[in-house]
Amino acid sequence: MEVYTENSESETLCAMASKDAAFGRPILYYLYRLIPKQTEKEYYGPYEGSAILKLEHNNNDSLKGNYFTSVHRKGYFDITRRTQSA
Repeated sequence: MEVYTENSESETLCAMASKDAAFGRPILYYLYRLIPKQTEKEYYGPYEGSAILKLEHNNNDSLKGNYFTSVHRKGYFDITRRTQSA
């Protein structure tokens, strides 16, 4: 999986799928390397992160969950797959 944002690009280092024991929803354990674009004053350089992402109940194109990084940042991912039209 590749993720592109206005301020960065990331590449997958490792991904492992599982199921949520309580609800049976698919979960993705995701490790990545993020490469920021030098558009912000505060530039960290490349860093690693991890996330636990769950597939949305009614939307198989959406993964959501918390992330943590090696530069002591944390937050929430809301990733939606886009399809390219032919």
